[in-house]
Amino acid sequence: MRSMPDARKAAWLTGRELSDLEPIVRGSLGRGGVELVDFPMARQLFRASDNISLARKGVVAHSISAGSLHADYHQPSDELEKIDFEHMTAVLRGLFVLGQELADREGGFAYNEAGRELLGLDR
Repeated sequence: MRSMPDARKAAWLTGRELSDLEPIVRGSLGRGGVELVDFPMARQLFRASDNISLARKGVVAHSISAGSLHADYHQPSDELEKIDFEHMTAVLRGLFVLGQELADREGGFAYNEAGRELLGLDR
């Protein structure tokens, strides 16, 4: 995993403006030392994700990423020595905090009006 330029110890959430999950993710990651940042393609990647079929059934199914779409992404040239282990470790710590808080949380999550409209959930 390589961080985005100038975004070490940072992660992004696909479609974060579409549900009530974003503030929970932001807080949990922050307590783990990771900042939630904007990523220009986050909404596009939400719709292109493997979990979109769950989202279309109303399941809040975002993806969290902390990597960049660099020139070596999914290429043979993406070698082990290019991994930013310090960044990756910090993000994993933040995700651990998030996982604990989600496991202890009562209640679920829901798509907001924009999310329901995008996913066609009110039809």
